[in-house]
Amino acid sequence: MKKTNIMFLITSLEIGGTEKIVVSLAKNLDKSRYNIFVCSICPLSALADELRGINGVHLFTLNIKIKKLFITAIPKLFVMLKQYKINILQSFLFIDNILGSVVGRLAGTPIVILGQRGTIMSVNEDMEKHNIRFYIQCAVSRFSDLIVANSNYYKKYLCKHNIHHSKIQIIYNGVNIHKSDSPIGAETGIKKNNSIILGIVSRLIPQKGHKYLFKALALLGKDYLNKIVLLIIGDGVYRSYLEKLSEGLSISEKVVFLGERNDVDSLLDVIDIVILTSVYGEGTPNAILEAMAKGKPVIATRVGGIPEIVIDGETGILVEPRNPTALANAILLLLRDGNLRRNMGTAAKERISNNFTLTKMINNYEAIYTSLLKKKYGQL
Repeated sequence: MKKTNIMFLITSLEIGGTEKIVVSLAKNLDKSRYNIFVCSICPLSALADELRGINGVHLFTLNIKIKKLFITAIPKLFVMLKQYKINILQSFLFIDNILGSVVGRLAGTPIVILGQRGTIMSVNEDMEKHNIRFYIQCAVSRFSDLIVANSNYYKKYLCKHNIHHSKIQIIYNGVNIHKSDSPIGAETGIKKNNSIILGIVSRLIPQKGHKYLFKALALLGKDYLNKIVLLIIGDGVYRSYLEKLSEGLSISEKVVFLGERNDVDSLLDVIDIVILTSVYGEGTPNAILEAMAKGKPVIATRVGGIPEIVIDGETGILVEPRNPTALANAILLLLRDGNLRRNMGTAAKERISNNFTLTKMINNYEAIYTSLLKKKYGQL
């Protein structure tokens, strides 16, 4: 049987949740059925190393800076789609969705799949009518064969904006539940020293709501603050602001900025409670899935698709976004009750094993590829 040529088009291969999904797909799809082409619009970066040297995976870059995107990217991608006879072009985020949908159709690529992962939402969803990015994506969706949403929340959102439900398929993110557990603290440089370790894994940008977590810590009171350490895993434009904020709130001694790390799996072994404080724009965040797969209780905001993962009171605690008081109360509840932490962690691990595995995600993607190919070419 002739192999199908699939190209994954992504804006960059910087460390991020969507980018990790692209890498997981490229590494784990059935290479007896698919030739995989991963194309980064921007110059290759951190996650590219994970794809080099893998049989059946071809790594490319358009090597373009975003400011010059549509001047030079269109002809480059057009030629690449033709040269490698791409059967399926799949994009994931706003910029690559725009480029992929337009150039895919210009090049006559048989199947074009777009992604809706929640990142184009405005901070205030009541102001979505002013969100030009959303309207552009809705406009180009007509050039696609399918839109993959990674939560039911965003499928409903798209349907509300006149995209027919039959054109949208939900595929939740999935994580590897078979990673071997690392020795506690192995190679991380983190020692527990009888502290309860809190951790947040995300880019340091306003969307992720770190400032509300810092304000929540300041509400804990000295006795509880002395019992904890907060690990900030990730980097971004907000870092200097957050460092100053931690000093202003007198919590800087309890906050450790680790920057981007390639040992998050080992760090999760050290962390007791994982927190995500996003104020908007989440689908099914890998940070939560990976934490739950490790048996960690999660405190997260009730935004986007997060309530589809975290069962409030069972696998973690959900709070409203931008609410330091509610966040502080949730942290205190878990700090005070070690049995509750352990029970939630056990339930969290079981939920991931039953619903959000890497194997299930790969099988779901392969199923939609098979379905679309049958529609386009007839019986395979």
